[in-house]
Amino acid sequence: MPGVDSPSAWQSSRMGEGAPRSTPLGGPVVAEDRTLYIQTEDWTPDIVVISLGGELDLSTVARLAEVVEDLIARKDVIVDLSGLQYIDSTAIAALAQLHNRAVRLGRRLILAQPSLFVQRILDLTSLRHAVIVYPEVAVALDALREKPVASGVSIREEPMTVGDIARDVAAAARAADEWVKRVQSPATLDVLVDMLVQRLIDRVDRGGAEFVTEEQFYDILFGDAGAGAVEGTSSLRHATAAIRSLFNSVIAPQLADRLAERNHPRIRVTRHVWIRVGHWDVTVAPR
Repeated sequence: MPGVDSPSAWQSSRMGEGAPRSTPLGGPVVAEDRTLYIQTEDWTPDIVVISLGGELDLSTVARLAEVVEDLIARKDVIVDLSGLQYIDSTAIAALAQLHNRAVRLGRRLILAQPSLFVQRILDLTSLRHAVIVYPEVAVALDALREKPVASGVSIREEPMTVGDIARDVAAAARAADEWVKRVQSPATLDVLVDMLVQRLIDRVDRGGAEFVTEEQFYDILFGDAGAGAVEGTSSLRHATAAIRSLFNSVIAPQLADRLAERNHPRIRVTRHVWIRVGHWDVTVAPR
């Protein structure tokens, strides 16, 4: 952006060296203390650029929050990070909260032109998944001009990086792990066993004697409900297959064990010894 001082100029002024600091952007200095400078500049009636210099951390982030809260109800906000020498986890969390606040108000808050240090911090956090980060302020301005607030067209985003994809994979794995933990709760397992008993008996009453293995429990319990949701979508079909495999490996043996403990008069559960060690077979007698 024209007239922006270099980060070294920010730092020199921050340390109190030389003459009183001039205004880098020509816009008003709306907040400053020993370590943080905040300046605003209106680029259009609906877009304001907030330029930061110095350090954004626990001791200074409240100043930025006050400035953004004052502007975000009326304008889209670009936060220029090029002058920052430091940012901590408190500031990262605050930026995410301010972004969410903007969304609730029908506005947008995006980040632009992070320094190398700040970019590395962003790459190590989940903020990149919540807030759009553009490499330059000019690119961010173009993106906001391309999409008015009322438009249904999506903002142009940065291409995903390998790190982004790796974090998405890790998040999906953690979500699946949390799902398995919830399903393994005793109360949930009892509900699933009740449902399994009813489904098995219904199948036998409709079609005669039934023999199944625990690998079929997922389809017996959820097959009908899940079929419509993934029909015609290859990625969802593969995801469902992965969940089914996880269910069969972790949950189904526990269901078979509990089903055996029920000692239902029409359901016989036996553990395989020779062919499929550690697996269960279920035989359901007709009425």
